[in-house]
Amino acid sequence: MIFKHHAIQQLSIFLLGVAILVWVFLSGYEKRNHLNEVYQRGVLRVAVVVNPSVYWPEPDATKGFEYDLIEKYAHSQNLKTYYQVVNTREQLLRAINLNTADVAISGHTVMFQKEQSQGYASYLDPDYLGRSLTTIDIFPATAQVLYHSSYLPAGKKLESISQLQGLNITVAKGSPYAKLVQSWKQQWPDIKWHEENGHSIDLLKLLDEGLTDIVILPSTEVRINEVYFPDIDIAFDASAQLPIVWEIGIDRDDSLLKNINGFISQVQETGELAIMIERYFGHLDQGPYYVNPQRFEKLIKTRLTQYMPLFQQSANDNELDWRLLAAISHQESHWRANAISPTGVRGLMMLTRATALEMGFKDRIKPQNSIEGGARYIKKLSGRISKEIKEPDRTWFTLASYNVGLGHVNDARKLCEQIGKDPNEWIDVKECLPLLLDPIWHKQTKYGYARGNEPVTYVQNIRQYYDLLKWHFGEELEVETNIIKPQIEISVPSGL
Repeated sequence: MIFKHHAIQQLSIFLLGVAILVWVFLSGYEKRNHLNEVYQRGVLRVAVVVNPSVYWPEPDATKGFEYDLIEKYAHSQNLKTYYQVVNTREQLLRAINLNTADVAISGHTVMFQKEQSQGYASYLDPDYLGRSLTTIDIFPATAQVLYHSSYLPAGKKLESISQLQGLNITVAKGSPYAKLVQSWKQQWPDIKWHEENGHSIDLLKLLDEGLTDIVILPSTEVRINEVYFPDIDIAFDASAQLPIVWEIGIDRDDSLLKNINGFISQVQETGELAIMIERYFGHLDQGPYYVNPQRFEKLIKTRLTQYMPLFQQSANDNELDWRLLAAISHQESHWRANAISPTGVRGLMMLTRATALEMGFKDRIKPQNSIEGGARYIKKLSGRISKEIKEPDRTWFTLASYNVGLGHVNDARKLCEQIGKDPNEWIDVKECLPLLLDPIWHKQTKYGYARGNEPVTYVQNIRQYYDLLKWHFGEELEVETNIIKPQIEISVPSGL
């Protein structure tokens, strides 16, 4: 009897111990809730690769489509952000593995197996066993094979993988495209490639300078950079359309993953994601907007340089970017001081006589007067644009008004309201401006008929000229964030 009582007592102690262990385990599990950890810290730690469409520091501000998107997410959650800048996707995954980053973004697609679980999509990378967070699935990209037209024999075209045999293929180090090329080697044994450190522009420069034969990049990076490398052509798409992904380690729970996916679904439904896509990629469509970079570069050297001090001074006096002011002048006059149009507008900024007088100048041909007059007028127009319109759209509305008149732009905004579009978003108003050509629509407006397609083309062109000028005169890239080197441990500020 005593023995039985003792056994029961021992069993009770054992069960109590098990219960305590289960409680400790569950408590620890709760503490490892990824989203709660981020909330408690108040900072979302992001590992990024420097690329124009991802994360691109400029002297005035950091830009990038994915940077803006992650910042928008962090703001929606009342979180600050901390960026760890790395060189390769390999180092991104290392940051996730060492738990010094909560999410990694690189602008790359995924080339590995997709798994569907509990209503969200994830991708497993066999080299890391990391879970990839699928986010921008309505903005897919393909792997594109690029070549330099000048370095191929005359008349030769690259149209298939078999033609890449014997050529030097370069991919970004740690990118999924190394796996893609490796898979080709099974069927085409003469395929050879190497991985190169650096971002997409570094690889494009190698190709442009003839230091490699082929480069493979995601189509998003090709699209945003192709205007700077006019001799680089797309041979073919090497993959189907795949989503750009953000990545989270597999050892973390799904709380942050689900929260970000919920945010992405929300901005898709509200149209905010489409607006962001237009802001970064909307002006890059070829066709009537296509810019010849080679001719543009020539005009910079032969014409712009003599007027640069005037553009810089007037821009400074009127709180403008001188490169934007110069881009407008190129669209107006191709930087010709004696330019004159059939309608009588004249000078570098093509001012009407009335506008020049309003801005305080009788002589609108004199370069200094024309540039200063144009700068003053742009500043005035910007001040008259509705306060509900935010940047960068505010600049596009100002440019459209400089071209066709503020009255017609406001007419187009009212037409947008009539048909259920947003009058404060350029992505919508640029669709409504051409309606001013149609009597059915322009008869309903205050200012009537206008060639509403012209300001759309005008804005698109200036946005490309502006990009080219930023590229040509851009300052050396400086990133004052931790650089993760392969040989060293990742360090972050205390408390992160």
